[in-house]
Amino acid sequence: MSAFHTIKQLEERNVPNEINFMVWSDKMDLVAFSNIKGEVALHRLTWSRAWSLSPPKDGLTVNCMGWRPDGKVLAIAYSCGRIQLVGVENKKILNIQDIKANITCLTWVQEKLEPPPKDNFNFKDGKPNNYMKHIDMSRLYLRDPTLSSVLNSSQSEDQKEAYFLQEQTELNLLLIGE
Repeated sequence: MSAFHTIKQLEERNVPNEINFMVWSDKMDLVAFSNIKGEVALHRLTWSRAWSLSPPKDGLTVNCMGWRPDGKVLAIAYSCGRIQLVGVENKKILNIQDIKANITCLTWVQEKLEPPPKDNFNFKDGKPNNYMKHIDMSRLYLRDPTLSSVLNSSQSEDQKEAYFLQEQTELNLLLIGE
């Protein structure tokens, strides 16, 4: 005998304008939606509004949105080809990219890096592995922060950014489709 499972509607909320796109963040229990005017609103699941963001220009609509896997940043693609990365906590625009294309989808993926092993040897069978060590080329792209800059609170933004990037253990990619 099979049991029927039904979904019960708990409440209903009305909005002043038609919603054309909605995404939910399971990490932060937030829902972001855009309306036909191009406005983006962020609400908690209790329906209390966290913030609302107007479009960058009149007449623009939102084509798609995507959450960063940690739920702290929302990517918004507008009909003009502009992508804005918005900090969820304070509605701060973190980055703006203008792409000369009609963006139809956004998705964010994340790869976590495992800490490197302490040594190159595996003594399971009593013999060391002869794996070739990889060559770390990151110094060509990221400067090493000096010890004084790490400890100094009045360090420049470039020094702070270099230190921040070297401490990253996750790779986040925002994939954009047209």
